[in-house]
Amino acid sequence: MKKTFFLVLLTIGIISCEKDNVEDSVTQENTDLVENSLSKNSNSPIIYTDASGRVEVSVTGKLIQERSNLESLTVYVPEGFVCIGGSTHASVQPGDPGALLTMSAPTVGADEFRGWRAEAKAHLYGNGVWWFEVVAIGIRLKDNDGNYIPEEELKNSLQLFSNTSAVASHPSTSASVPFGFKLISGGAKVNWSGAGNLLTASYPSGNSWVAKGKDHVAPSAASITSYAIGIKNNIPNFGSLNVLMGDNCEDASGGFAESLIRTPPGYATVSGGAKSTFNSWGRLLTSITVDRPGAHTRSKDHGYGDSGTVCSYYIAVKKD
Repeated sequence: MKKTFFLVLLTIGIISCEKDNVEDSVTQENTDLVENSLSKNSNSPIIYTDASGRVEVSVTGKLIQERSNLESLTVYVPEGFVCIGGSTHASVQPGDPGALLTMSAPTVGADEFRGWRAEAKAHLYGNGVWWFEVVAIGIRLKDNDGNYIPEEELKNSLQLFSNTSAVASHPSTSASVPFGFKLISGGAKVNWSGAGNLLTASYPSGNSWVAKGKDHVAPSAASITSYAIGIKNNIPNFGSLNVLMGDNCEDASGGFAESLIRTPPGYATVSGGAKSTFNSWGRLLTSITVDRPGAHTRSKDHGYGDSGTVCSYYIAVKKD
């Protein structure tokens, strides 16, 4: 009797797991995002360092439950840090078509190097309840005397470069850092209107940051802006940073797909990038996230099935 009861429970469990895997494949993603987010409390950033201990990175963010079809959110780094990177993640509830990214970029103007701003939207189909997370990544350095370099002083060693494309159905552009600077981060913003144009790529390539977008099913041309953040080769009373880039691409056969890459020990991850390629209707980005040891990207087709690839990129630094 006990054996029969155990087998019944086991069978129910297997059926339940199979059902969850098929019909509720992103529920665990949402649970993990809510329970294990690096940044649930924006007043309590996580701080970690490179191997030298002289490069400190802060991870600060905000996680919200969203009921609208469009959301934008800005997150700022703590006092003493300058913002050089960020993450964004739009979750998808089972049965919903999902929200898609249109922006993950540094704040500009008076807020330059203070925060990170991201935007996600439903496209053509309405959403139910979904989760949206934006993370700002800050950096501060200890000088040769062991003192923190003041925020305003560190900003003098940073520069933000940008470039905006022409209006097109599939806009594409890049922004580059000049000689004397190292690329340490970047972002992208689709300047959309109407039905909307969506992000398909925001990633580093050499000394440039590449940004790409596309309309999807409904024609909706737009321009796209790429942002590149550079840091000087030599920082006064500090020296230089060793900047490392890495990438990983995975096949996407349809539906959701993801790519993960880890940063080598001793480095501090400061930026993440993403690219989603497609073969037909299109695949769009839903997540460009920076994990402490690397980067994580998610993409999906939307309304119409399509295959392609999904790629994740990281930029990590350590004291030379």
